Amino acid sequence: MSIENKVDLLRKQINEIQEKCEHRFFSLDGYKPKETLERGTFRVERGVRASCLDCSKEVEVNMTEMCPRCFGEMAKQKERKDCADELYSCKKCDFTVHQINRTKLGEILSA
Repeated sequence: MSIENKVDLLRKQINEIQEKCEHRFFSLDGYKPKETLERGTFRVERGVRASCLDCSKEVEVNMTEMCPRCFGEMAKQKERKDCADELYSCKKCDFTVHQINRTKLGEILSA
């Protein structure tokens, strides 16, 4: 049997607040997008961190799931057979990122 102390109770309360929060994220790292050769399309970056203004929850942004610009939901664009790039666009602000599908790149190069 464990005994809950004040810190345990506060952590539980914080978790409950963060679960109910609608989150208004802002970037902790001062994200600067790196444009690709295709104008308006940016490279996927790793390790972009964000925090919620309301509940202080910190997350690491997966740019194929969450837009680093407005923190909206990303959607995968239609794949092309002859291209190893995977494109993702934000459903809210249309920000577009790309990442290379290494498996598909290997298939294209070996063909």
